[in-house]
Amino acid sequence: MTSEIVKSIAKMHARAGPILRRLPAGPCSMVEVGTAGGLLAAYLLAQRHDLTLHCVDSWLAGELQPESYKASGDAHATLSQREQDDIRALARERLQTHGERVTVHQMDSLMAAVRIERESIDLVFLDADHSAEGVSADLLAWWPVVRSGGALGSHDFSNRDPRFRFGVDAAVKRFAARLGLAYDVDEGNTVWLRKVVA
Repeated sequence: MTSEIVKSIAKMHARAGPILRRLPAGPCSMVEVGTAGGLLAAYLLAQRHDLTLHCVDSWLAGELQPESYKASGDAHATLSQREQDDIRALARERLQTHGERVTVHQMDSLMAAVRIERESIDLVFLDADHSAEGVSADLLAWWPVVRSGGALGSHDFSNRDPRFRFGVDAAVKRFAARLGLAYDVDEGNTVWLRKVVA
């Protein structure tokens, strides 16, 4: 169990570095889609005391998840409701000390995206449904929320683990090509799209 915790923390740090480098100086805002147990969210809030964070996760049981998400091989897509409730409770425990700087949205990603003002967020990080369908829908939903000069990123780009059938690469490449954008691959299997300043 200890080795799993160490691995989990190391993976979290690999994602946190690229995020922290892309957050602007001074008060800033971020959305994390796929908060799970809140490890990354709590770390980012501890590192940046001027950060306001929206944490989005449905914490729904596997039978309520999209078939494409379950087919991706992501373990989070097949958990029981009791397991998801335990993970949600862990996230709330980790995040409660950060008070009003964090808002938890327990809902579907697409529902959350329409509740947040357009062009209001400095950085959105996607780490939920890893299927091509799920990532494509999230990119479309969250891009309008990112302000000019901000960034939209995703986890598990170029993840070659044979246990997974992730569609992150295909979805990001298709979205970037459609908008005529370059994408930037960084450590921790993260990929980034920058919204050009209007």
